Amino acid sequence: MTTATITSTTLEVTGPPPGQPDISYHPVYEKWQARTAHRLQEEADNLPKTLPGGFPGKLTGDLVWEGQTIADTYDWTYVLSPEQLAEINQALLHFKGENGRSLLFHDTKLEWNRIDAELLNDLQDSMNPLAL
Repeated sequence: MTTATITSTTLEVTGPPPGQPDISYHPVYEKWQARTAHRLQEEADNLPKTLPGGFPGKLTGDLVWEGQTIADTYDWTYVLSPEQLAEINQALLHFKGENGRSLLFHDTKLEWNRIDAELLNDLQDSMNPLAL
């Protein structure tokens, strides 16, 4: 007979690895501000002050926009045709089903009820010594 000893070790992580910024899965604005301030203070002399060679000093073209004027250039209003509106209405009526009840919800609920009943029967059968 062989015996084995299993031990458990808990590792506590108190911060990021050395040299890495403290950035969590959900960014924290205050931490970002602190990192930015630190970088500007510590590395101000080493940060580049000019654009890399070949990079344009100013972007121009039809796809360049500014927040104050973009509404003057583009119109995001999409007018649906009568055929498109009729198609959307038919889809809505289909999914609402009879008496305004959702067919999807109704079908899903019926399927879950069937699964619940099947599991309950299996459980009751396994607990009933006469059924075995």
